[in-house]
Amino acid sequence: MTLHPDETEHPYRLYEPLQATWRLAAQWADQHCDGCGWYHGLWPYLRLIGMGKTLSGQTRWFVDRIRAHRGKASLSVLISGCADYSAFAHAIAALQHEGGGWPDHIRIEAVDRCRTPLELNSHLSRLTGVPIVNHVADMLAFESDHPFDLIFTSSFLGFFTPAQRVELFGRYHRLLAPDGEVVFTTRTRERPENERVSLDAGARAQTIDGALALNRLYKGPDKLADDELRPRIEAYLAHFASYSVRSPDSLEQALRAGGFEDITMEERMPVLPQHEIKLVGYTFAELAPYVCVTARKTD
Repeated sequence: MTLHPDETEHPYRLYEPLQATWRLAAQWADQHCDGCGWYHGLWPYLRLIGMGKTLSGQTRWFVDRIRAHRGKASLSVLISGCADYSAFAHAIAALQHEGGGWPDHIRIEAVDRCRTPLELNSHLSRLTGVPIVNHVADMLAFESDHPFDLIFTSSFLGFFTPAQRVELFGRYHRLLAPDGEVVFTTRTRERPENERVSLDAGARAQTIDGALALNRLYKGPDKLADDELRPRIEAYLAHFASYSVRSPDSLEQALRAGGFEDITMEERMPVLPQHEIKLVGYTFAELAPYVCVTARKTD
């Protein structure tokens, strides 16, 4: 079992065999990605070398929030958007019962527009014996014939404009069962929310240098050579951009517009991989505050 670096900070043991599977992500990205291979094909490797944050650096919080639902007689969980299999691994860590197989009363599903991360979910399912139902779909259009008790996602809002976020929260509200919860984290930044922002040239250069430095420190087998990693990280930075979440207040307004009234927010700093290399970027291992949100459906 390959343990993510932040596991020393909490008692949960995530099964994330990144060393053995990151090349599968690259292969499946070549087969399945349509304009997103720069992301899905590289993200597991970036996490492996300590460059990418795992679920916003909030593993303890996510596992605690998911585990709070474990005692239900029947539990249906939806993962909304998947970078790789990490969200699924968190659900397994939170919901696995001691001393036996996977409980029959727990159902996990996942939605993503791209098949690549869903293939990684299926691969982890085969390795662990934990079933998952994957859906290739746009979350804004996803429908289900049964409601969910829990929906969770991480760093997902950056893909949506403010108007689309209201639509997304409305979709979550419709998909939830009464008293169901949506649980998510997002970084806040004091920037206009309607502007899609990418890193400037200076930040890109700094981040490329940081990626190469981390790659040189990584001692695992089957590592990328610098001349293989550089064009991949350059492509990642050339493509990646996101819409900011300005503040907890603006986030609460969007949630209420989507139908939620019972909303709990807390600001938390991420737990990061242990290194001293400075990184800049929305999802990279950069120390920045995150808002951790639980919104419950009350009607």
